[in-house]
Amino acid sequence: MPEKKMSLKASEITGVTVVGDSVIVNGQTVTAVPIKSALTSFITFLQKCSPVILVGHNIESFDCKVLLHAIHTCGKMSEFQQNICGFLDT
Repeated sequence: MPEKKMSLKASEITGVTVVGDSVIVNGQTVTAVPIKSALTSFITFLQKCSPVILVGHNIESFDCKVLLHAIHTCGKMSEFQQNICGFLDT
């Protein structure tokens, strides 16, 4: 679940909206999990392919900052750093 209200622009870009306690992605209700649980699952996935370079379009200006902030806040930085060797912005 998002901790802050999503902007209209963010909803338009991602297709994600929050209605009450429900998260809707492109018109389909999805199960939301706490950020720490999501990051734990993500790091477990990365461990299967480690070392990993995360690649994305324009990720330097937004996605990396959001991801790294969440990882730091949840105390997962050491685990993350053990499996990531870098980011590549296309």
